[in-house]
Amino acid sequence: ASLQPYLSAVNAAHDDLGFQKPALGHLVARFRSGLAHLQNTAGRDAERVLLPAPIVQTAHDWALGLDLASASARQLSAFRAAVATVLNYCFFARGATGSALCCGDVRRTDDALHITLAREKGKAKNQRSRVLSMPLGSVRGLDDLLKKWELFRGACADSESFFVLPAERSAATKLRPIRFASTSIDRWVHEILDHLDLQPPPGDKWSGHSERKGAASAAAAIGVRRNRICWCGGWSIQSSTVHDYIDPTCP
Repeated sequence: ASLQPYLSAVNAAHDDLGFQKPALGHLVARFRSGLAHLQNTAGRDAERVLLPAPIVQTAHDWALGLDLASASARQLSAFRAAVATVLNYCFFARGATGSALCCGDVRRTDDALHITLAREKGKAKNQRSRVLSMPLGSVRGLDDLLKKWELFRGACADSESFFVLPAERSAATKLRPIRFASTSIDRWVHEILDHLDLQPPPGDKWSGHSERKGAASAAAAIGVRRNRICWCGGWSIQSSTVHDYIDPTCP
């Protein structure tokens, strides 16, 4: 899998210059298959599994109950990690989409929370961004958690990252605002789970992408219609990809 981006780049460069794409065909496919078999003879990594909704609820409840006035720097960092983890989970977001949220992308009206997915993967060429709306109160305590975070973080410009800690903002400028890498959600998920000593079962692994799988699986488990799951996750209703994210054994 890690070889494919290089093969794609080789093919694209040749195609742009009017040459035949060389990294195609039976021999390339067989070579990749052979490499995969060799790689697996040393043992396989843990399987990345869904992040269960009760685990995310635990992170949410801890963050909502944290006394920010007496919290340590480590606890404040874990608080930010919990907010990011919970919000990303509720909107089925990819890590890169969630970590790129800016203050202007998160807004409330009298009856709903609205998230603009302005930097959603695969949609950079679109003139408009998708907006996901969630009625206020539909997830217990989410509105209170976001209000607590925004009050702690303070007012910010629309272009600033939604997840910047107050201590980090002093290092930012208008020309160089704080931006978080696409791997930040993965790092924040591990940070809050480690802080709360929440670990996956032996042989399994949780990552930032486990949130996306967990959200889709949990939604399906409580009877949410497939078209709603696909809309939240950004999957085509005709695509089989969504089935890779829904674990039918999720309680």
